[in-house]
Formats: sequence, C-alpha cells, structure tokens
Amino acid sequence: MMDQAYEEYRRKPVAVVGVSNGPFGGARVADLLRPTLTAYNLVVSNKTAYFPNVTRAMKLTADKDGERLSGMITDVAWFSQVLKDAQK
Repeated sequence: MMDQAYEEYRRKPVAVVGVSNGPFGGARVADLLRPTLTAYNLVVSNKTAYFPNVTRAMKLTADKDGERLSGMITDVAWFSQVLKDAQK
C-alpha cells in the first residue's frame, strides 16, 4: 500500500510504534522504517513507543506505557497543526 498512495502521504505526520515478542519491542524494525517514511515525505516524530514481550503482557501499564504514548500522540497532534497551518 505504501507505494500506491504516494501523494496522500505527502507531509502527513506519523509516529512509529514497535511491538514484538522479544525484549526490544521492535526497536530494530522501527529504526529501519524511519528512512522509508521520510522518503515518502512523511513528517516523522522523534518519539517512539516500544512494546516488548507482548505475549506475556497483553495490556498497557498505565504509568509507563501511557506516558510514552501520550508524548507520541502530543507530538503527532503538534505536527498536524503545524502542517495544517503551513498549507493555508
């Protein structure tokens, strides 16, 4: 799908979430995905949330994971507003 909606992706904010069954929460894949997203002219947030060992803990722990997601969502919302204002 990434190569079919190229114009629709242009200048859209995006954040990366890594999920894995291992101890690193998909960190390697998330890091490798960033240059691809940038090449599609997406605006990539520097904040990333990682969720390791998903088969052992299928629920979010409010303190730790909620804080990471909150920061990432705040970043994407800010990028959205800046990009919307820039298009006026």
